[in-house]
Amino acid sequence: MAPKIVTTDKPFTVFSVEADKDYLLARAMNIAGSAFHSRAGYSSHQACEKYLKAFMLQESGSYSEGHKLPELREICSKHDEIFNDDQIVETLRILDEFEQVGRYGAAANFDPGAQTTESIKTSGVMMWSAVYIDRLDHFVFEARGRLDFRKVGYADDLSALMNGKKTTQMSSWELKPPLSVVLTRGNKYFKRNFK
Repeated sequence: MAPKIVTTDKPFTVFSVEADKDYLLARAMNIAGSAFHSRAGYSSHQACEKYLKAFMLQESGSYSEGHKLPELREICSKHDEIFNDDQIVETLRILDEFEQVGRYGAAANFDPGAQTTESIKTSGVMMWSAVYIDRLDHFVFEARGRLDFRKVGYADDLSALMNGKKTTQMSSWELKPPLSVVLTRGNKYFKRNFK
C-alpha cells in the first residue's frame, strides 16, 4: 500500500527545522566515535527523510507520509533532476538501511546486513563507513540548497551558524564542540560554500 499523501498550507520549515537538528546530531554522533555510529546512521536517515519532505512541501504543498528514502527521492525527482544524481540515489539507498537498524539494533524489522549460516547468526548488523558522513553532507548541501527560506520568511539556522550568529532554534546547545564546529569539521560542502 502506497504511503498517504498529505496536503497542507504549512511552510516547508515544519520539516527543514527538524531535519537541521537531525543533520547536526548525525554529525555530532559521527564525531563521538564508533560506539555512536548506529545513531549517526539513524539521525542521517531522519535528516534525509525530513529534507525530502521539506522539498516536496515547498514544491507541491504536499508530502508523503512514507519513510523509505528511495521512494521519497522518486517523488522529489519529479520536481528537480538533482534527485536522480547517481551519488544521491546511492547515498539514500545506503542511509535507508539505518531507519530500522540504527533505531532498534537487533530488534529491527529491516536488517539487510543480517546473516544466518550453519555456524553464525547475526542481527542488528550495521556498518558505518567514514565516507557516509561525506555522502550525507553532499546530499544535505544539494537538497537543502533548493529550499527557499526567504520565500517563507524564515531564518536559515545553518547559515546563521556559519556566520557566527545565534539561532533561535539551536542557541541552547552547550556541549563542546560548538555547533559551528559540528557543522564544519571535515565538511567540504558547508565550510567552503557558506560565508
